Amino acid sequence: MNKNNKSIEDNINKKECFIISPIGKPDSDTRKRSDTVLKHIITPAVSKKGYSPVRADNINDQGLITHQIIQHIIDAPLVIADLTEHNPNVFYELAVRHAIRKPIIQVIQKEEQIPFDVGGIRTIYINHQDLDEAEQARNDIIKQIESLESNPEKIDTPISAAVDFKSILESGSADSQPLGDILSAMTDLRASIGTLESRIKNPEAILPPEYLLMLLDRTQKRRHPILPRELARLEDLIERFEQCDKNAPDTKELKAELRHIMHRIMKYADF
Repeated sequence: MNKNNKSIEDNINKKECFIISPIGKPDSDTRKRSDTVLKHIITPAVSKKGYSPVRADNINDQGLITHQIIQHIIDAPLVIADLTEHNPNVFYELAVRHAIRKPIIQVIQKEEQIPFDVGGIRTIYINHQDLDEAEQARNDIIKQIESLESNPEKIDTPISAAVDFKSILESGSADSQPLGDILSAMTDLRASIGTLESRIKNPEAILPPEYLLMLLDRTQKRRHPILPRELARLEDLIERFEQCDKNAPDTKELKAELRHIMHRIMKYADF
């Protein structure tokens, strides 16, 4: 066994939690966010369960860094993957972990949407800028670790599901086709539910805030459909009143109509 492999195995014996995340260049927004999430959310959570967090930029061993990263992904008892920014390296490394069907926890920034292909796996939303939400994320990570440790045989990933599906179809059993169809349908359903959950929790990830405000405005107008019309009439009457001769005979009728419209507006607007 060479020195590099021995060093990696020493880390594994300490219950390593390997962190897959976008890292970025020093002083970049990506690096600052990843450092904050690691320091204030991930590290406190995994340390409480006896794990030591390791990220790619903290690997001190000599040798090819890509080889070392893959070996950590394969050997670590636990991996946490941060899907924020949809970084391609993160998804490549995530696929490696999915392929070996070992414990993994997915997290993503609150405002972002989970890609469909990994939407069937429970993902923890994190917001490092809110203290209460950061605490909730830490608690969620701890709960997922406890669940993974108590049910290690129940680890399912899109890749493991595809392998199981293929095995069933190739088994030659008379029931293989119906079972295969059911498994395929359940896999698609789980992914759809995960995507739907993401959209429900983060509507701003699908619709821009200005559209949501416009929708709210339309809802308010539907609640009191008479208001827009009466407000338009009121605006027109005010303009006419300001331009008319205050001593003219029809001014009295104009004032009466103004009072009538104001009464209707106050009634329907619940003033």
